[in-house]
Amino acid sequence: MGFRGNSHCLWDEDLIKLVTRNLKPSDKKRIIDHLLACSFCRRKFLSLLDLQHYLNSRFAADKSLFSSIEFGEVKEKARFEIQKLEKQRKPSSPEAKRRPVSFRWGVGVAIFIIFLAGVWWLFWPRQPQPAYRSSSSDSIVILTPAGKIAAPPEEFRWQSFAGAKAYKFELIDKTLKIIYSQKTFSSSLILPAPIRAELQRNTTYAWSVEALDADEQKLATASATFQIK
Repeated sequence: MGFRGNSHCLWDEDLIKLVTRNLKPSDKKRIIDHLLACSFCRRKFLSLLDLQHYLNSRFAADKSLFSSIEFGEVKEKARFEIQKLEKQRKPSSPEAKRRPVSFRWGVGVAIFIIFLAGVWWLFWPRQPQPAYRSSSSDSIVILTPAGKIAAPPEEFRWQSFAGAKAYKFELIDKTLKIIYSQKTFSSSLILPAPIRAELQRNTTYAWSVEALDADEQKLATASATFQIK
């Protein structure tokens, strides 16, 4: 898994691979763990998901175009040109015979990744990436809740972080949807009763907290998961 140089934010390619389900299980887990803790990367990931859903809906709406006679002729011509090129290659080994297929697959994936990255670059709001301040510790100490608990949690607590003027709290479900988000000036937060009532048993939830300085730049972050028995 790649990072954007400062070991905090993911490379855009990692987010795109997660959207296209082109990841090893170990890499997928590490990227999701990062998304649970990093609201900046999570917003980019959700933006890519929205783009994917939009493209899927457009394809479904224009299905008649792709099944038209004219489009069928274009496909046939393209297939004929590919067959001509493959005959000209005359592969001399089993490895070479497999190369055209893997090559076309690789080119297709590369074009799709470049396309998604380009559209994201055009439509993502331009804003400076939060500056991460170095400190003796880049992680907040989580106190409670964590692990398996008997009832929906009422209070979330963590240790105060040096230099923090405020904290940003987020409660997240297993689909990475933010259930509740709140800014607080103390090292604890009371979850509103209506939100508590929505939490289900035998379901894993994650929560994250970011320490912010006077300019609302992120100093540190931490996250934990819990499951209601």
